[in-house]
Amino acid sequence: MRRGSRPEEPPQDSARELTALVDVLLHAAQPALDADR
Repeated sequence: MRRGSRPEEPPQDSARELTALVDVLLHAAQPALDADR
């Protein structure tokens, strides 16, 4: 994590990073979710 490296960083940027992280996790979990159905 690069927390605090750029204090002037807009909050929207971290929100975009969080969205990308969730997207990756969802893609990683997709096969398990499909197998569960």
